Amino acid sequence: MNWHEFTQEVIAEMRDDGLPTDELYEIEHHFSAQTFEALEKAAIAAFKKGYEVSEAEEIELEDGSFIYGFDVYFEQTLEEARLIKDVDTMLELAKETQIDYDGWGVTLEEEDDEDEA
Repeated sequence: MNWHEFTQEVIAEMRDDGLPTDELYEIEHHFSAQTFEALEKAAIAAFKKGYEVSEAEEIELEDGSFIYGFDVYFEQTLEEARLIKDVDTMLELAKETQIDYDGWGVTLEEEDDEDEA
């Protein structure tokens, strides 16, 4: 996956939907691993680098197998250059810790409902 193109497309879609890109949004970068031990090691590394990290969770795949995942999250605007830099940083973290980077998302709040874009 080309995460730079993905980032550009998501920001363009949000602009097209009329969402202001200069407001703060909760950005979640998603990670996964085949083993809990690998995931835990990566989550600790992210935490030590100063990131807020969600609790690890077990995720069932369509074939019935399981993987483990966690998110790194923070609030920021949808500034394209900043998000691309963050994606590169998250890709490097995944590479360093030998886990998978699964992209990022934005939590949108609408009338007390939260939807992931």
